[in-house]
Amino acid sequence: MKAVDERVYDSLQQVLAELLNKTEPTDNQAVSGVGALSIAAGTASSSGNTTLITPASGKSVRVYYASYNNALAVEAGFRFGAAGTIWLKNNLVANSVISKDFGDLRYVQGAVDEVLILNLSLAVSTNWTVFYVEV
Repeated sequence: MKAVDERVYDSLQQVLAELLNKTEPTDNQAVSGVGALSIAAGTASSSGNTTLITPASGKSVRVYYASYNNALAVEAGFRFGAAGTIWLKNNLVANSVISKDFGDLRYVQGAVDEVLILNLSLAVSTNWTVFYVEV
């Protein structure tokens, strides 16, 4: 049994070494074949819609991760376009954090030329972060 364990261990070490040689921390890693993620972050503090990301002409915003955290109680959510359906919408108590990692293979995407918006029910300071690509 010990010989089998050693062979399995040797095989695992070999596979791990191959993987480590193929991926370096400085490599520019593609997500779903469309390019490297961009990261946008900031603070919104106006009631209603605040534009966060405006795609280049002819492009749309594809979101892989989104989060927000608020200073005071507020209802908040993201939407594409000024009248789009609000998603990741929550009624929050002060100092809450909401985040959603959609993963590499799932995402939320707006239409071509549609901006990404954070909608707030009140004028409350709210930090936000989005990982996205333009497609």
